[in-house]
Amino acid sequence: IGGGPNSWFGHVHRISSRFDDKYEIVAGVFSRNSKQSTSFGKSIGVSEDRCYSNYLTMANKESLRKDKIDVVSIMTPPGSHQIIAEKFIDKNIHIISIGGSVMHDLAINLKKNGYNITGSDDIIYDPSKTRLKKNGILPKKLGYSKVNIHSKIDLVITGMHTKINNVELLESKNKNIPILSYPEYINILSENKHRIVIAGSHGKTSTSTFLSTLLELCTHNSSSITGGIIPIYNSNCHLEDTKFLVAEVDESDGTIIRYKSDIGIINNIDFDHCDHFSNLGEVI
Repeated sequence: IGGGPNSWFGHVHRISSRFDDKYEIVAGVFSRNSKQSTSFGKSIGVSEDRCYSNYLTMANKESLRKDKIDVVSIMTPPGSHQIIAEKFIDKNIHIISIGGSVMHDLAINLKKNGYNITGSDDIIYDPSKTRLKKNGILPKKLGYSKVNIHSKIDLVITGMHTKINNVELLESKNKNIPILSYPEYINILSENKHRIVIAGSHGKTSTSTFLSTLLELCTHNSSSITGGIIPIYNSNCHLEDTKFLVAEVDESDGTIIRYKSDIGIINNIDFDHCDHFSNLGEVI
């Protein structure tokens, strides 16, 4: 990852990897430009379908192959090494509050991208229930339990209605398992994208759907995650290696401030969610 045609370090890594004839270069991110990455990769014997312009795409697609990569060499700035490396380690992800309209679709998306997914919730309605069952990740029984949190879990993602006293959240903290809120996880997934975030008391899903559809039709280079099914994707969650991301964000629990955006759209502001906010000023 990194170390393209003009990188001295890249040449050193490629030469040293062949010293003992134990390794061969089979995949790589050689440039952020897709054409340049493919061109250079082919010049050193990497097949076109394994030349990437984004390490997230590489991690996801390579994890689904039977001939998986054994070693990853990272030649990006040191501060990003851990984040990148973690994407290539087999991940067991547990999602607390998996039954939500967005969370269940995120779970399905992660499962399709090669992650081992488990989850829990106290109540799950259709269509979430049917879709989770179809993809083999519907919890065997409803409710939260410490038993669900074990040492093999690499990451816990909390849903938007996960309470701070949730027994699984507390057990994850006790076991020092990394925990990310839904907004924090979306920030990581979209760190290389141009993020367009939709907020407001009313009309978020409609605006997000409208914008997602326009961007997909006009650029064919857009991802989206919203609170409702987007017809063009037939899903709430469409996360791919794209330039744009359209994200609907919810203000109900205050986590809206955790989202990062390049463009922010606020439809309107109303005094809503009285269980979390005391007045309109707090909402603003």
